[in-house]
Amino acid sequence: MAEHRERWTSALYRLSKELAQARLEGEIIEIGVRHIHAEFGSRNTLLFPDRNGKLCHPEEPPLVISLQGADLGLARWVSVVVK
Repeated sequence: MAEHRERWTSALYRLSKELAQARLEGEIIEIGVRHIHAEFGSRNTLLFPDRNGKLCHPEEPPLVISLQGADLGLARWVSVVVK
């Protein structure tokens, strides 16, 4: 259990350190997607609201490990239900 906590603490430290140094939205997206993939081993994406508040993929070019282009129907439904 202690090893598991140490691993998570280390991962969160690395993530927060990189995010603190990021200056551009694209850097933040790359860092987030990369860290989520490293920790969970799955493709993922970060979603952002457009001018109308509707969730959409970032405008940045997708990473190979990203789910850029995935159907956002469920994510949009959840965002409405949670509000």
